[in-house]
Amino acid sequence: METAFAVDLFLALLLGFMIGMQREIQNAYEKSFDFGGARTFALISLIGYLGAYFQQNIDYLFAVLLGATILFIASIHKKSVELTKDIGTTTEFAAIATLFVGACVHLLSRQSAVFLAVMILFVLVLKGKLKNLKGKISKQDIDAAVLFALMSLVILPILPNRAVDPLGVLNLHKIWLMVVLISGISFFGYLSVKLVGAKKGLLLTGFFGGLVSSTAVSITMSKRASLDTEARALYAIAIGIACSTMFLRVVAEVFVVNQDLLEYLLWPFVSATLSGYLLLLLFYLKTRGDSGDTALELQNPLELGEALKIGVAFGAVFALITLSNRFFGDTGVYAVSLLSGITDVDAITLTLADLSEKETIEPHSAAIGIVLASVANSIAKLALVFYFGGYALGRYLLLFFGVSLSAMGIAFFFTL
Repeated sequence: METAFAVDLFLALLLGFMIGMQREIQNAYEKSFDFGGARTFALISLIGYLGAYFQQNIDYLFAVLLGATILFIASIHKKSVELTKDIGTTTEFAAIATLFVGACVHLLSRQSAVFLAVMILFVLVLKGKLKNLKGKISKQDIDAAVLFALMSLVILPILPNRAVDPLGVLNLHKIWLMVVLISGISFFGYLSVKLVGAKKGLLLTGFFGGLVSSTAVSITMSKRASLDTEARALYAIAIGIACSTMFLRVVAEVFVVNQDLLEYLLWPFVSATLSGYLLLLLFYLKTRGDSGDTALELQNPLELGEALKIGVAFGAVFALITLSNRFFGDTGVYAVSLLSGITDVDAITLTLADLSEKETIEPHSAAIGIVLASVANSIAKLALVFYFGGYALGRYLLLFFGVSLSAMGIAFFFTL
């Protein structure tokens, strides 16, 4: 017997056995009944392999075996439904897929068969995870995911990738690409907050909430801190984590749009993040409290209205920066950066990174503009913390921003 044949035969049996073992253990755990276990699935995979192997001598052998397997499984399923009243078909379809795993060993490659088997196992173990998602993911969240697919896969490709205005400023494709990027990052953070649980893990919620909106986190946590004074330090830490996440978000956005600009921005923003985290760690070690608890209410960032607002904001900032650079040079760029950074740092960051990539603006000027916007945004959030949380909370964040922004400034000075 050829060694390759023996190895392939053993691999087909092993992969089928693994899939069947998962089903057998799952059924035992749920105390349910299914037609097959580890040995049955191993044999199904073996039949798939042999059908593919001998098809070179017997035409359509694999197709005949596939049809016979489907008919057999269908009849078994019919009997099972009559006995147990359970109409689930996961095991039955897993068995059919296992037949293809065995065939893959011969028709494609061993690596392909292993990959397919792992994917099948991944899908099979999702059941428990999906149950946990019920009650956390709403219909609106599913609609938002569909909207994101529509935004990125349908709308984006059909938009013209050129300026459409007389001044040669507005590129609809570029604007919508930035909308997709911002919305994608925000939606990931929004789902993460829902999966973690808005009332579980204050610090972790602060991190993922910072991916959606560090401003929203700052306002929500500040209001809670004014009511729950005993956990004030923990709320301050959570706000600090969200703001540090904003620094990381800037780095991620620049990386996607213009990696060359990271030469100026990577170390300043990493320095701000690490120094802030170190200070927050010292705060945390002094609290000696529990993990905190709060309800963080964040708006789903993938509503159509929100996407259009992002698009309008980005288009406006893009036009202002471009025109300011044409007529006022770097001074105009810096002024717009400071003003736009007060309310939002994403639009100005993506605008400057894109214009720098197209050499419309010098890289060092774009970097200075992004830093100025981040500083303005941080000062605005600090003001919100003092307003909603009071001096007792604000002094924590005053020290946090002082340390992190100082680290950013020093690193940026040496980078330039």
